[in-house]
Amino acid sequence: MQAADAQNKGAGVGRERRQLLLLVAAVLLIGGVLLVRFWMPYQTHSHAIDLLRELGAEVNPRALTQEELHFVLESHPVPGKPAQNKTLAGHLGTSGVTLLHFWASWCPPCIEELPELVKLATAFHGRDFHLVAVSHDDEWTDLDAALQRATGHGAPEGGTWLRDPGGNTADPSTMLRTRLGTDKLPETYVIVDGQILGVFIAGQEWQAPKMVQLFDLLAPAR
Repeated sequence: MQAADAQNKGAGVGRERRQLLLLVAAVLLIGGVLLVRFWMPYQTHSHAIDLLRELGAEVNPRALTQEELHFVLESHPVPGKPAQNKTLAGHLGTSGVTLLHFWASWCPPCIEELPELVKLATAFHGRDFHLVAVSHDDEWTDLDAALQRATGHGAPEGGTWLRDPGGNTADPSTMLRTRLGTDKLPETYVIVDGQILGVFIAGQEWQAPKMVQLFDLLAPAR
């Protein structure tokens, strides 16, 4: 009888030990999953910020304000259809990276960099990459003509082409770019998850290897 009790007690201890080991393994597995889920995005952002600095961007991460997110931008008019104007928030991607680019047809540096910017947007089309290009032209015809000259066609695939309702002649305080802190064109904001990671001042070489590396990191191919 004593031998049987000892055997049962030993079996019970063995079961408890196995259960404890299974519990520890489960905790480690869940911890590993959480670490990957939360640490990897942090590492990605940290690396992206390093690349932004190498590329000469101004880096001062901050969240977009509600006033900025609710700013209404003008979509290209379609004859016979009502305007489909949306807020900036409505144009931002829910994941990946958004380039918020301010430009105008009357701005020579803007026109100079436009073909490379279009090539970048076309190359990343289909990824979690969004080009939101906001023009400060007073007329859509000027914007369309500039795109035609720079790219050989109208608004290219791989980008959303909008107009600030203030154009170039309204009170600057009413424009989205001035609310964000932009005084001169062109300027481009790199936005991830509703947060501005960095700002490119003036024209850029959008096909440069480091630039492509940056967007490969933020919007990897699936």
